[in-house]
Amino acid sequence: MTGIIFSILILVFLVGSSSLYFLLRTPGKRYTGPGSVSDLYDAWTVDKKMKFYWGNHLHAGHYGLPSHHKDFIRAKFDMIDEMVHWGIAEPDPMLFNRLEKPIPGAEPVKILDIGCGLGGSVSYLAKRWSKSAHITGITISNAQARFAIDLARSGDQKNVAFMLCDAMNQAFAPESFDIIWTLESEMHMPDKERFVNEIVRLLKPGGRVVTGTWNLRDTRSVPLTPSEKEKVQYMLDEWCATKFDGIQEIVERFERHGLIDVLGEDWTEATLPSWREAVLVAVRDVRGLAGNSLDLALSHIRDAYTILLHDSAFRKGLCEYGLFRGQKPG
Repeated sequence: MTGIIFSILILVFLVGSSSLYFLLRTPGKRYTGPGSVSDLYDAWTVDKKMKFYWGNHLHAGHYGLPSHHKDFIRAKFDMIDEMVHWGIAEPDPMLFNRLEKPIPGAEPVKILDIGCGLGGSVSYLAKRWSKSAHITGITISNAQARFAIDLARSGDQKNVAFMLCDAMNQAFAPESFDIIWTLESEMHMPDKERFVNEIVRLLKPGGRVVTGTWNLRDTRSVPLTPSEKEKVQYMLDEWCATKFDGIQEIVERFERHGLIDVLGEDWTEATLPSWREAVLVAVRDVRGLAGNSLDLALSHIRDAYTILLHDSAFRKGLCEYGLFRGQKPG
């Protein structure tokens, strides 16, 4: 009798394992239009796991050069600070000085965060520049917009605004912003040319753009192999991304739309620990996973699998983490 039970358990394990493998190998969040992106981020916003482990930041952290271990959420704040230094302070000390040393009565620096997520970056920068900047965050996710608004209210922040808005159809007047900030939203855009055109339209003369996004390795001399194409397509289709561009491709797009002082840099090494840490934080502290339903547990397994797939792609050089900056001619 014991042998029969053992055989049944082995059979259940094998069937379950093969079913799980099939589930993981079949992308479930393919981009099918703006609604698919909003549904993805709506689901992540209401998932308590994301808040427990990630705080209010769904983007990569900065772990230094050479990279070293640090607190998972601290690294995300450091990523924002590094982007400020590289994308604003370094190329435009005068603009940075307006932010850091405000003059009483001066007009605030207008900043737009396209794809603001849970509002973590906006709230952090708004606190840093409470007397010198007004920051607007837009997201396509209704749940994210509501969360971000509540976050600003809880902090009694008066210099922020959050809007439900599609980056492809923004209602802002031309030349509304001094700085446009995008952090890990570019890969969801269905029309990259239109996306950059909107950025240029909304920037004031002399305004700055700073962008962080996921990129594909340079394929101009060495095209992707069939297995690399398959891996990239899975990554796109699992998290509603439309296309990963090469770093040089984005630089050329910025320049094609009239931006000057354009620079693209590879920040893969500094951000690489983010992927494994995103899984390890849950391994170290399982409290954030408590009380999950079976469906939610399977969703977490899928996300962990996809995170580790991205980790592999970035470690092996298939993907890169690109930072970009540019200026609208004054």
